[in-house]
Amino acid sequence: MQNMTNGIKRSKKSSSESALYQFIAAVKKFPLKKITSSEQNEKALVRFEELIHASNRGKLSPGESDYMDVLSLLIRDYESTIHTFEKPEGREMVRFFMQQHELKQRDMVPHIFETQSIVSEVLNGKKKLTIDHIKRLADHFKVKAELFID
Repeated sequence: MQNMTNGIKRSKKSSSESALYQFIAAVKKFPLKKITSSEQNEKALVRFEELIHASNRGKLSPGESDYMDVLSLLIRDYESTIHTFEKPEGREMVRFFMQQHELKQRDMVPHIFETQSIVSEVLNGKKKLTIDHIKRLADHFKVKAELFID
């Protein structure tokens, strides 16, 4: 396997070939393919945890490290399809910020809304936020205006 030339040990396999063999061995243990179910994802997560533990103990080879990188992408791709959330409506964001800042409807008049009845209509979904309302809300709460756009 190794020969001696001028007192220096030389490996017949290069480090990149060795990493490739390690990568292939990891694939044989747990094939890399698109994850399409929660059961497959659970198995992939178990394998990923095994690799994390090996890495923490300093026992992860370069090929296994490359394999772990690809496996993490497959897991992330699957989980991004199942963990989506819908952006709340603008009025829900108004309600949220009012709650966080302990504000009442009357506290929103006149610097954001013209009247208390407009605040009520917006919060009850009877009236949409105007561009001016959105700008004033963003400025008041020091957030991006996009939060209040439906």
